[in-house]
Order: sequence, then C-alpha cells, then structure tokens
Amino acid sequence: MDSVKKTTKELRQDTKLVSLLRRAVITAQDDDGWSNLAVVGVHVSNQASFDSRNYGYAKLSSLMEATELFEMQRRQNGIYVKDKREVKVTKV
Repeated sequence: MDSVKKTTKELRQDTKLVSLLRRAVITAQDDDGWSNLAVVGVHVSNQASFDSRNYGYAKLSSLMEATELFEMQRRQNGIYVKDKREVKVTKV
C-alpha cells in the first residue's frame, strides 16, 4: 500500500507522531543537544509499529525534514537532528 505523502501541516497536526518524534530526539540527545538520526530511528521503532512510509516518506530523515520541527545537520558520521524549540533557546 502506497501512502500519499502528507503535507507539513498534516504531519504537524498528527500530535501522536509529533510527540513520538520529539520524545525519541530528546532520548537520543548527546551532550550538545543533537541526536543521531539512527539512534532516533531505533527509539521510534521501539515505541510503536512506526514506519515513515505510512506517511508517504521513504526515509525517516525525509519525514522529519517535512515536519519542519527539527533542525538537521548532515555530518561525516551521519545525520543529526535537534528540536527547533531547543535551538531557539540555546541561541541566546
């Protein structure tokens, strides 16, 4: 079953999805507040029968980018994410 790609607005209105992603990002945070996306993915899949394809996105990174709720950084050792609410707080 191919799911239709959900819009940013639809994704943000899915409170279950948003809190699942935010909890996983917080759980996976390192000392500088960034979370490795691979670790976030493990947390998410442990929490629920989660599949980003159900939202129309082939990869978790694409889904998280589409929500526009997370800052994303591509590094040599993978993709790192941070809740944008955290980023605003730390830029004082």
